[in-house]
Amino acid sequence: MALQTSGQMTLGDIAVELGKSRTAHIGLLDADVRGLAGKASGQVRMPADFYGKASQLSATIVVAEGNYVIDAKTGISSQGFGPVIAGGNYGSVSPSTFRGITIKQMSFSIGPNFTFKIAGSLPKNYFDRIHLGSAYGWLNSSQSLHNTANGETTWTWTYGEAGWNNATTWDGTGTTNVVIEYS
Repeated sequence: MALQTSGQMTLGDIAVELGKSRTAHIGLLDADVRGLAGKASGQVRMPADFYGKASQLSATIVVAEGNYVIDAKTGISSQGFGPVIAGGNYGSVSPSTFRGITIKQMSFSIGPNFTFKIAGSLPKNYFDRIHLGSAYGWLNSSQSLHNTANGETTWTWTYGEAGWNNATTWDGTGTTNVVIEYS
C-alpha cells in the first residue's frame, strides 16, 4: 500500500510502509528509508520525498495469448507465452523483460499448472506474488515450486494448491495483464 499523497506524515507511517511496527526506531538516513524516498544521497525532505511512495513495487506484463498444441493425439496444449519445441515462441509478452531479465515463459498447461520462467539463476523470493487476472487472484512466490536449471529460473503453481481455486486456464486468445509485485 502506498503512503498518502498529501498532508501530514510521521516516521511511524514510513515504518509501517516498510513493513515495520509503527514504533520502530527509524531515521531519514537509514538505507531502507532513503530507498523508499528514492534518495540514494543528499537531503531527504520530510514529508515531500515520501508522498505516494510504496515499498511494494510492481510491474505489469501484457500477455498476448497463443495456443501451442504439444500433443494433438492427447490434446495436451499450453496457453499464454512460451517456447515451441521446434523453435520460436507461441504468444508474446510486452515488455519482454521483468526487472531487466528476459521473460521466457508465462503460460498455463495441463494440470492445470501456471509457469513463470525467466533467464538467469534467481532465488525463490525474487518477486513476492503474481496476479494472473481477476479470475485467479494472487499467487505467492513462496508457495510455488521453484527450480533453477540451465541458466533459467522457473516458478510453477498447481491448481488446488497455494490458494489457487479456479481451474479455468487462459484460452490462447486475447490479452491478459499480469501484475508482478516485488520488494
